[in-house]
Amino acid sequence: MRITSSDTERYLFKQKGAIGYFVCPDLDGTFIHGFSTKLPSAGGCSRTEEINRQRQEFCSALQIKAPSLLRLQQVHGDRIFVAKEPVSLLAPGEYDGVVTDSTQVALSVVTADCLPILIYEQSKKIIGAVHAGWRGASSGILRNALAAIQQTLGGSPQECSILMGPALRPCCFEIQHDVLKILQERLSYWPQVINTIQNRFYFDLQLTNVLQATQMGVPHENIWTLDLCTFCHPAWFHSYRRDKSQAGRMISFISLS
Repeated sequence: MRITSSDTERYLFKQKGAIGYFVCPDLDGTFIHGFSTKLPSAGGCSRTEEINRQRQEFCSALQIKAPSLLRLQQVHGDRIFVAKEPVSLLAPGEYDGVVTDSTQVALSVVTADCLPILIYEQSKKIIGAVHAGWRGASSGILRNALAAIQQTLGGSPQECSILMGPALRPCCFEIQHDVLKILQERLSYWPQVINTIQNRFYFDLQLTNVLQATQMGVPHENIWTLDLCTFCHPAWFHSYRRDKSQAGRMISFISLS
């Protein structure tokens, strides 16, 4: 399947050497950010070592100068880490989102079907990165990140820009009755984000997070979405649902410096 301009309408694809990534042209230059496509694989090492190497290479391609590259122990939860100086390289504990107002740290999440979300609060110069799968989204992880920006760092959701990267889209995000039941219990707006086609159920992960953002006060015009399905584009993206244990990971970065 080819990628068309309508799929990437509000994003710009960039290439630096072998590293391809998407940025939001409206915000490029305001802060440093990028959603990677498949990154070059060296092989001969563990997945953790591979991701750490790819993180460094992507960071260099984005010309990030922040001395610390913060990593999260992503567990498909809803907890948000508030990174304050001095910042460690690994958040202490299990988190799937992080926010900071420090120029000394770059934030990243890794994904392979889950939704990477980058946040920029312009009045207080706060950034955030969120890993949102169906578990985290249905537990309100983006809502929690915006609450941390507001309550801990003094920012405002109304001043936030939300960038959403490539993820599993409703065309391929089929769910079974057990997940359907959980989503119906957790999401008051579940009829808006679950499509029923011939007695099969499909979840809209992106829309779920868009609704969370707007409910928290983020203006709809401040939300950018990259409408590309990770499953449908094997040449561009990793997909755990498609490739199972063989799937690699994409990396999403945001930094103030």
